[in-house]
Amino acid sequence: MGVTSSRQDDAQASEIRSLESRLSSLEDLPALRALFSRLTNSSNLIPLDVLKENFKLEVGDLQCSPDSQLDILRQNVGFGIVDTIFHTEENGVSWKFFLKGIEKCHQPSISMKLCLLFSFFYNLRKRAELPLSFSFESEDFNLLPQAGLTGHITYLELQDFIWLCWLMEYVTRPKESNSSLHLPSVDSIIKSAQMACTDNSVDKSKFPVEKLQKWMLRAIPRLPFSLFNFIQSRVCQIPVSTQDNSVSSDAEEQPNLQTSEGSIKNQLLGPSIAWAVGLSLLDTLGAKILSCSFSWNPDVTSLLYRSAIHGKGMNRFWVQMEGYNGAVLILIQGYTLNTSENNVSTDSAEEKWLLGAIVSDGFVNKNGFYGDRNCCIFSLQPVTHPFRPSGRGSNFVYSHSHVGTSASYLQQQRGPQGIAFGGSIGKERVFLDEDFMHIFIRHHAIDKTYEPGQLLPDQGYQVIKGKVTEVEAWGFGGAETREKQAQYQNRKDLFVEQKRK
Repeated sequence: MGVTSSRQDDAQASEIRSLESRLSSLEDLPALRALFSRLTNSSNLIPLDVLKENFKLEVGDLQCSPDSQLDILRQNVGFGIVDTIFHTEENGVSWKFFLKGIEKCHQPSISMKLCLLFSFFYNLRKRAELPLSFSFESEDFNLLPQAGLTGHITYLELQDFIWLCWLMEYVTRPKESNSSLHLPSVDSIIKSAQMACTDNSVDKSKFPVEKLQKWMLRAIPRLPFSLFNFIQSRVCQIPVSTQDNSVSSDAEEQPNLQTSEGSIKNQLLGPSIAWAVGLSLLDTLGAKILSCSFSWNPDVTSLLYRSAIHGKGMNRFWVQMEGYNGAVLILIQGYTLNTSENNVSTDSAEEKWLLGAIVSDGFVNKNGFYGDRNCCIFSLQPVTHPFRPSGRGSNFVYSHSHVGTSASYLQQQRGPQGIAFGGSIGKERVFLDEDFMHIFIRHHAIDKTYEPGQLLPDQGYQVIKGKVTEVEAWGFGGAETREKQAQYQNRKDLFVEQKRK
């Protein structure tokens, strides 16, 4: 018996050393030891109540719509994390199983992370004794993702699901004192899921979870990271704000981002759009855009151009954009003109739509297409969906103006003036004219560069002509890129002044 016990102890000690070795490159192991030591009792176990308390989610007064169950779910976050992530022994969680739980948060597979997020949501609803319309084929979450999901999620459940992810991201970020919080509108994201998951279904308010998982992996692959970022913040004891944060779901009261121009009313890049775009991108740029859903950081992004401030047209656009060699997010808002009456105008927000595009290294005045696979185009309102490079073409971005830059005269006179994405010259998938008055949107059949799909709901094969109401361009190259642009423009101004003499 003594020999057997000794061998078991050696095997367990070896397993723990192996876990510590693997986690040393992923986590701050001393911080994990310090947290475990702080939470343990005399039996060298973390009591379940203590562990649940460590992972509780507090945001102050959470105000949601009457039919939302978000606050009930929020109150059970600690329970859900312990049930999903940590293997519990009779009286608590040992050091070995604590490490195993932390390691589970570092799953390299996004599909595995998403399965764990769904199991977390399942455990939350189960703990809160809320109706469960979906389930796992096996209750053993160690079998994920092979366990498989069946059933459906309703429209309101999906709304709470996405809002809960937003809240978990929110509490991991530094806050300004006395700042208020407003839940972003997620209607355009849910409408995209509705189109993808309930195409042939009679009941459009129920989303089959198998289809929903596949859609999330394509459209919003960053969503599962919200749970694991929250867990990591509590493990590393990153300070979170729990006081003086009143939360509202009223999208009309969302705070504006602050720029060097001050607070800008009715800007296109608000928390809801930043959240939608950021969720669709897994790279560093996606993280930067996502951060704009929570707070404004001038070291991350800056407003380069807004037609309401700087004026419409390519010339005014180039004055603001030339020399900026960093990632740019351009947003174009407009509405569809009646095909038989192109002078129709509307101020109805319901009829307006919003498109966006990522230009990875800034705009260039060029008479041909340029860009790389880091570029992307988006449908953002009324439906959110990214269209990434397909790998079959390289016509990512086109931007050309005949005047207003240092390009030679012959270079300036070639090619149409305007901004385009995808397709080919003369048959662009998206084309914004030189005056920024109209935009033309073509069917994806003419475009080999970006993934197929509808940029606007019910888009047919005919060219859609739209009236442009607003254009914005946001730079995400940081303060250094902005400084280099300022230096470039100063040299250009000096050169122009010397030529005049």
